[in-house]
Amino acid sequence: MTRLSVTSWLSVIVLALSGCGTMPQSGFPGVDIDSGSGLPANVNAISIDAAVLSNPAELAVPAGDAGSPPPVSLTRWDYRIGRGDVLSIVVWDHPQLTIPAGPLRTPAEAGNTVHTDGSIFYPFIGTLQVVGKTVTEVRRAIAAGLSNVIPNPQVDVSVAKFGSKRVHVTGAVKVPRSIPVTNLPRTVMDAIELAQGFSELADVQRVKLLRDDIEYVLNLELYLKKGDKRQNPRLEPDDIVVVPESIGHGVYVLGEVSQPGPVPLPGLRRISLTDALARSGGIEKRSANARGVFVFRAMPDETVNVYQLDVTDPLAFLLGTRFPLVSNDVVYVTSAPAARWNRVISNIIPSLGILNTLILLDRRN
Repeated sequence: MTRLSVTSWLSVIVLALSGCGTMPQSGFPGVDIDSGSGLPANVNAISIDAAVLSNPAELAVPAGDAGSPPPVSLTRWDYRIGRGDVLSIVVWDHPQLTIPAGPLRTPAEAGNTVHTDGSIFYPFIGTLQVVGKTVTEVRRAIAAGLSNVIPNPQVDVSVAKFGSKRVHVTGAVKVPRSIPVTNLPRTVMDAIELAQGFSELADVQRVKLLRDDIEYVLNLELYLKKGDKRQNPRLEPDDIVVVPESIGHGVYVLGEVSQPGPVPLPGLRRISLTDALARSGGIEKRSANARGVFVFRAMPDETVNVYQLDVTDPLAFLLGTRFPLVSNDVVYVTSAPAARWNRVISNIIPSLGILNTLILLDRRN
């Protein structure tokens, strides 16, 4: 299923709900949503007030499932030299053995490039195999080779240019790129930061790490908000980090607003009710009912929580700034009196189920 098909169904739902909001006022019972009578049995009606906002259980905001990160590596990080790396080799007090860098040559240009056969050439030693070794091991080998001609040689070896090993970051990041593996260990978040961070549509809860033909799923939200380091593992050479787009991870603002439609969630996937209304151009003052700002949230037990915000007092928008929306919430601003909204709710619940089913199918494809 494509993004277009979900959007098309959303358009149908918008039209259906628009009809609900403008239905004739006579002919359906006057029941206040706060009383709960006349509502479907699977609907929980909750008013948004200070007491609810101080109770996390009432808000029912999911914390996010843990991902499936790779096993934690307990080995020390030692960079192993590879083909294409450039080594800088200095023998103190023997400048004739050191290729000098200068204003016209960088250390990488003046260094010793590791050839495709894994070797370098060094005076008085000849061909020296260095691939797979650490700089400490190469330093010791060069010092041992020079000791036949130089008493107690003082040798320093470093990598002037890393070119043999890389990790790759792609998907919903600002600048997808390949990143050299260096002597400093890097984590998944380090690589994403080097790719200039997440794009606006990034799904930070389902970042994929591809390693040795195995796919791991990381929930970076748990790392960023709760410090779960298992969700931010150290990268190994040739790892691929894929940040998916948050298709189906948005909220939908419908009814009497200036610009009804989907509102994508940002990278960390939390915006407030007031923020969503503002992104939709605000409430239509002439046609909206100030008591009829509702949030529909499908729960895991197949019930639906319906939250009501009464904005007859503009200060109520401050309460809305403390009400967090989650993926697939439906915000609806009605023109019908709130006291008669039980019938509108009964019409919206099936549409909400269709939308959630379409998004689930879209994720699987």
